[in-house]
Amino acid sequence: MNSETVSFTILCALEEQKQALNLARTWVDSQDEFLLWTGDDFLFLDKTLEFKQGLVPHETYVLLSQHIPAAYIELHRFQFKNNSSTISDYWVFGRLLCNPVLRRQGFAKQLIKFCFDRAFALGAPALFAHREINNYVAQRLYECFGFITLGQQSQLRNAFHIKLDPLIYPHFKQIDNQHSERWRSARLSLRSNTTLPAQQTITQETTQLKNGYMEVQLTVNTFTLGRFVFIQKESQPDRVTLVSWEIQPHLLSCTLKKWIRTMCNNGKTVMCFSSFADIEKRVELSFLGFQQIRIDLNKNQITFLLDPQLIQYIEPD
Repeated sequence: MNSETVSFTILCALEEQKQALNLARTWVDSQDEFLLWTGDDFLFLDKTLEFKQGLVPHETYVLLSQHIPAAYIELHRFQFKNNSSTISDYWVFGRLLCNPVLRRQGFAKQLIKFCFDRAFALGAPALFAHREINNYVAQRLYECFGFITLGQQSQLRNAFHIKLDPLIYPHFKQIDNQHSERWRSARLSLRSNTTLPAQQTITQETTQLKNGYMEVQLTVNTFTLGRFVFIQKESQPDRVTLVSWEIQPHLLSCTLKKWIRTMCNNGKTVMCFSSFADIEKRVELSFLGFQQIRIDLNKNQITFLLDPQLIQYIEPD
């Protein structure tokens, strides 16, 4: 894709926004996408903000490829007084949609970057959005820019509330620019690494190590599938921290899934850590249903968490 053929349009006038919205509506081709136009509720502090079809965006952005509209997104700004009478500034992006005939060419990602850059240039103290629990494509896309999960928004909406900090975003944007091909190849490799030997019994052996660490080995007959090291603190009996793992490359995804399902079925919440630049590990963890919940710039560390209640949403083998 030639970047010189791509341009961005910023729409602030109401009539222009309506025209762009009417065009984007024609791109909706699934029930999930239809939800984008029927309205969502965003929870923030003690406020419920209605994000409905008739709400006028602060700005609308359209990406053009060779002068043809290819992607659409809205940026909304809410201002209200909280209990201390100070004004809260709350920025939400949403309704990202691509022209069906121009999908899978990276246009959505380019438009997202433009939207984020624009919002922070306008002074947004943070960016918020939501994503469906089982929308793994959106999870990987947003997490590669540094979004963290704040929690499940609504049982009815089955969605997570996510947040992007302006101090975090430049670090992740730089990594994404340098390693976008690695993100893409990691996703593809995960799709091809999900097959275990058919009709074979997997055995699990646990060994106590020093300082409270445990080692688990998964084997089929005499063949070792993977080795995990984790720790469980007495003060947190319902949580285990996965410290490291060594797995046969062609069995990576399914072996990790097997171990994680065992932990979650025992009611354990699984925690794990990664550095910013460890692209493959970050993609693998998001593929397994983990959520980015904390980012520490000083330690160059991302904290991931998988709640046992979300095990049902892990993609099947």
